[in-house]
Amino acid sequence: MARAMLEQPGCAAFDSAGSIAHGCGVSQSTALRLTRLLGFRSYRDLRRLFQEEVKLRFGVRA
Repeated sequence: MARAMLEQPGCAAFDSAGSIAHGCGVSQSTALRLTRLLGFRSYRDLRRLFQEEVKLRFGVRA
């Protein structure tokens, strides 16, 4: 799942944990455990990081 998120940061930035988990063939619980393992309090916090990355990559200004 982590690899998929890194390869497709746009999906990680805007899709739900359940959607990404389903696409990777794992449970939503697994997605949330990965989130915590990476040091984030919530999937929303992880998603914000990816949103910032997408903005930087594509030159989008908020």
